[in-house]
Amino acid sequence: MHALRLLDVARRLFAALDGNRAVSARDLANVAAYDSWARTYPPLAHNALMRAEQRAMLELWPEVRGACALDLASGTGRYSLLLQETGAARVVAADLSAGMLRRSPIAARIRADMARLPFTAETF
Repeated sequence: MHALRLLDVARRLFAALDGNRAVSARDLANVAAYDSWARTYPPLAHNALMRAEQRAMLELWPEVRGACALDLASGTGRYSLLLQETGAARVVAADLSAGMLRRSPIAARIRADMARLPFTAETF
């Protein structure tokens, strides 16, 4: 749910930056909330629900050894780090929140709207 809401915010924010309309206070408040939350949001599963989610994700995880991986809506990089630990050759973390990205342990980070990524289709 948060990823979908963030995607909606990102689309509206980037449309506004393109001059299509003004940025609303609500758009800015959502991005600011994620930036603020980042200070206390570690890049690991830090509660029971997140641990259960992570176990389920890892059961479905494809083989990533040697692959280039893109972690969309990466937040503080929890899954980016797991991609790296499970052998991905290159991991890029992408999120709209600069605050979340600053907390990511992954070196390759980009602040981007997941609906308008600055990569060619063949990159990942």
